[in-house]
Amino acid sequence: MAAIVSSQTASAFSPDLTTLGNKAHIVWNQSNAIQYAYGSNIAFSAPVAISSGSGSDPSIAATSSGALIAAWGADTTITARLGGPGGWGAEQSLGSNGAGVNHVALTTGPRGSVYAVFAAGASGNRDIMFNDYAVAAVYLPLVMR
Repeated sequence: MAAIVSSQTASAFSPDLTTLGNKAHIVWNQSNAIQYAYGSNIAFSAPVAISSGSGSDPSIAATSSGALIAAWGADTTITARLGGPGGWGAEQSLGSNGAGVNHVALTTGPRGSVYAVFAAGASGNRDIMFNDYAVAAVYLPLVMR
């Protein structure tokens, strides 16, 4: 049987998930915010908004050091937060572009880092950006052409 994880008060979309230990950690877009919940089997926590404003296309990853990172597009910036069931840290930028950003994807890198890729630029003239996010520091994104 499938479990309903999102709030049933509004349409939910763009889910992503990762696992850490024996729990699934899920992010999605709902009610003009990025939502987060965790659990296993069919028992999940109540959804928590982790974005301070609207966001789109969220992604979540677990690092090899046991940290969670969630990221999403917020107009011209890819915003990220470290956290999990115990709470979420301050929002940080993984990259920006004045013409817009979207479609972030995360995966685990070596030594506890996370790799992020996302589209940046005006529609019809987008680049793919890459960022190596270390838990202790953020590096400037690179343009991949």
